[in-house]
Amino acid sequence: MSAHSLTCGMLTAMPESVHRAGTRRARPLSPGERRAALIATTLPLLRQRGFDVTTRQLAAAARVAEGTIFRVFPDKDSLIRATLIAAFDPAPVVAELARIDRAAPLAQRLTTAAGIVQEWLTSLIGLMTALHDSQRPKQKPRLERPRPLEVVSAALARLLEPDRARLRVAPEQAARWLGLLLFAGSHPLLTDGTPLTPGDMAGVILDGVRRHPGEARRDSGDTRRRPVNPVTGEVSAKC
Repeated sequence: MSAHSLTCGMLTAMPESVHRAGTRRARPLSPGERRAALIATTLPLLRQRGFDVTTRQLAAAARVAEGTIFRVFPDKDSLIRATLIAAFDPAPVVAELARIDRAAPLAQRLTTAAGIVQEWLTSLIGLMTALHDSQRPKQKPRLERPRPLEVVSAALARLLEPDRARLRVAPEQAARWLGLLLFAGSHPLLTDGTPLTPGDMAGVILDGVRRHPGEARRDSGDTRRRPVNPVTGEVSAKC
């Protein structure tokens, strides 16, 4: 799931006449559509400016009068609160995970799932970093929502369920481990700016770090497969 999926999804849901406002008169948006449009506009600005974003900047980005915002939300904090709730909503991630082909090989399924969740987490980490670095409001926005990582973890467990017999731990435990690895492996401060790839994380969960017969050790950036002596474990110098 890309970092801008939420914004794109909201804009896609708008009537075609809204997108073609330059070629014909757009019909007035319904209250729900206007609310979704303002949230979609606010999210990228929050990532850029954090709490310091102004309603004037938001109105300019949405191409509406500043007063339009206050006809939908009572104040800026209410708009920010609604935007954060939308950003943390795990439903789009769960929907993408549900679309993964259950007939695909386990490693492929898990790598795809790791990529979806990693993009969502990276987006959230960037958002929270921007908010942390900006001037906080006098009253911190309260988010009344289910714990999103628990919801995503349950979806990952469902993805692993068909292979329960092949796992040495329950799918729920494997999903929890993957979630922890995804967060740590995606955080720029914990990875020195070089996050783990979805394939790396799926591989660690499924196979650990022990070498398997015939597989080369991945040292010094060398990812080529070299023959391994099954008795000594030594890697051949020749490819």
